[in-house]
Amino acid sequence: KKKKGKSKKGSLPDVAILLKKFMKTYEKHCAQAQSSVSPTIKQGLQKCIEREEPFRRIILTCPEVVSEVSPPAHFKPLLMTIRDERYMLGKELCIWNIPLNNQDIADLSIVLELRGRTVYPFSKLELMDCAIDVWSVERLGKATSFSNLTIIVLDY
Repeated sequence: KKKKGKSKKGSLPDVAILLKKFMKTYEKHCAQAQSSVSPTIKQGLQKCIEREEPFRRIILTCPEVVSEVSPPAHFKPLLMTIRDERYMLGKELCIWNIPLNNQDIADLSIVLELRGRTVYPFSKLELMDCAIDVWSVERLGKATSFSNLTIIVLDY
């Protein structure tokens, strides 16, 4: 009877609270890493909070104007936020125009692999213009066989 009494609307504010906490943690990690907050992450989170729906398509891009005052966006703060918050609602992870180094790919591969204690449900990964090298592609390839990924989009 208790389960029937709960409506779908009753659980939605929990999503908004979760996303607000995600945003706060992401901003904190960006400040610590001297990285800009990605405008697409911020806008996407705000839209999902307003609509009270999960943030399923996580798109990390660099701000259009990068100056000395605002450094470029980095991947590490986002990945740290996903781990710290154990964000389990994301389905697509898109990184566009953000250079990724071997350590970034290794950390991403560990998150994608299903062997860990927390299983992240990402089914789509897009790495567009990320300047990854042969080692990174090989490491990512090893992780895909142990992940939930069904779609991988690589560019360049």
